[in-house]
Amino acid sequence: MEIGVVGINHKSAPIEIREKFNFSESDRVEASSILQEKINEIIILSTCNRSEIYYACTCDDADSIIVNFYREYFNTPNVEDYIFIKKGEECASHLFKVAGGLDSIVIGEDQILNQLKDALHLALDLKFSRKVLNRLFMSAQSTGKKIRSKARISSIPLSTSYIGVSMLRDIMGTFKDKNILIVGAGEISELALKYLYDSDASEIYISNRSDGKLEEIFKNYPKLKKLEYKDRYKKLSEIDVLISATAAPHTVFTLDNMPKLEHDLYILDLALPRDIESDIKNLDNIHLLDLDDLSFISKENEKKRFDRVDKAMEIVEEEKDNFFKWYDVLDVDPYIGSLHQKTEEIKSDSLKFINRKLDLDSREEKLIEKMLSYALNRLTHETIETLKAKEYENESEEYKEVIADIFNLGV
Repeated sequence: MEIGVVGINHKSAPIEIREKFNFSESDRVEASSILQEKINEIIILSTCNRSEIYYACTCDDADSIIVNFYREYFNTPNVEDYIFIKKGEECASHLFKVAGGLDSIVIGEDQILNQLKDALHLALDLKFSRKVLNRLFMSAQSTGKKIRSKARISSIPLSTSYIGVSMLRDIMGTFKDKNILIVGAGEISELALKYLYDSDASEIYISNRSDGKLEEIFKNYPKLKKLEYKDRYKKLSEIDVLISATAAPHTVFTLDNMPKLEHDLYILDLALPRDIESDIKNLDNIHLLDLDDLSFISKENEKKRFDRVDKAMEIVEEEKDNFFKWYDVLDVDPYIGSLHQKTEEIKSDSLKFINRKLDLDSREEKLIEKMLSYALNRLTHETIETLKAKEYENESEEYKEVIADIFNLGV
């Protein structure tokens, strides 16, 4: 069984390419169903900055299958120009770094852990992933948590929302007496709101296509004002800052619908696919920032967190080694299972014989059962440990055959 990842991320492709390869939840279900016809296990991780398909497969052409899938599903003939492929330990290291926020535009960002958890749960629920990828992703989650608790990289709040709001403040000088509109009610929008709420802004409005998520936000931010989604263009003439971070698969502000503005409007587009049509930046009085404009800040983050990244990478290497100690002995699992089954059969037969020959009370029966279990476990323990060690050293084939013969295992 080989593990690997094929994908597109912020390091391999610019934003106008990445947004074409974004998977909605329904896309992930459809894509995983298609790929699982040829590949054993699939988990798709799709975020603002990455579209990555992880696989575990007994076939030897999983990479080309997935590359061809990307080409056909997203109708992109030159997809190889943007694809990266990692296998084995390189794949595990990549995922563990992703989980720890070490592969993000903003080093140490926290959102990726929840996104990774959601990807695993979807694959688990629909049986797209099984033993290998389940273990790999659970190990990645554990690694991400360890990095946050021990390396504490994310203790400096540098999410894309934070960076974007900070850049706007630097460009504008202040939010004092400014009117701000936030479009979208997801985690990114709420983070931006959190950073803006205690500023000196005059009014902060929020608008979303549906009201469900807004109810909880208004409980936490009572001074916030609601704007009907259909009125978002009308409001542009009255605001100074627009921050948009919806989950829409299309632009929510288009060039054709933009009003002519007589004042400066600063726009921060935190969505992927982008919410703001790119040509809007060419209009008079418009100042537009998107995710790619924030990417250079990651260089500063690396400088600020350099000593913490070293500690985080130690954790990645340690957890990767732990995963492969488990992964490298998968081939001996059937032998270990058969050996356990054989000892259970011996124990059961022995107990039946003893109970026929002796008149034992329940306490004596339990005592003898425990003694038998202990003796049989001692007999098989060293055998199992030797099998695992030889498998890890790639020397297990002869040992497996001998053990199968000695114990008459049906493997």
